[in-house]
Amino acid sequence: MSVFTNVSLGRLRNNTDGAFSLPATGRIEDDWGPTAGDVSRFNLGWSSQQLRNLNANINFNAASAPPYTIRSGFDTNGDLVFNDRPDGVGRNSARAVGQWSMNGFFTYSWQFGRKTSAPGGIAITRDAAGGTAVQQGASQSVGRYRISLNVNMQNITNHANYTGFIGTRTSDRFGRPQTVLGTRKVDVGMGISF
Repeated sequence: MSVFTNVSLGRLRNNTDGAFSLPATGRIEDDWGPTAGDVSRFNLGWSSQQLRNLNANINFNAASAPPYTIRSGFDTNGDLVFNDRPDGVGRNSARAVGQWSMNGFFTYSWQFGRKTSAPGGIAITRDAAGGTAVQQGASQSVGRYRISLNVNMQNITNHANYTGFIGTRTSDRFGRPQTVLGTRKVDVGMGISF
């Protein structure tokens, strides 16, 4: 059994949303703020081969709320670009909602037929200190034929992850999401090897 975790703390700032993005006030220095990537992430993975013929992998992923910009919905400064913000509101100053999901991959296999010898190999892994470890695997006696049943589950809990928040105050959808990402998906498959 193994457990893996990873934490990424993000804090990214800039003064533009891209090469063709115009500053709301006409002054690029007024647009300094969080980028779309100003998000922290947490990942936790668990893998087990403790039960004979069963390989189970479950991972949990979470991310903090991404930023988005509040816009007035009017061309207050008369530049014919409707990207103006209300007074005192910075670029990407609002936050959507955090997202998380749990995924799993499970394989159960059967071996049968005349036993054959599978050659050993070299395994390259990362040790606890972050270094690289190389191990020589021993040869194994395995059945000539193998059947595996595979189940891949995305978003096991069917948790709704909302995105595409509307930041224009004149919209009847202001502050509400437009999209749900990663609804539950289950793929079942079978493999035969010989």
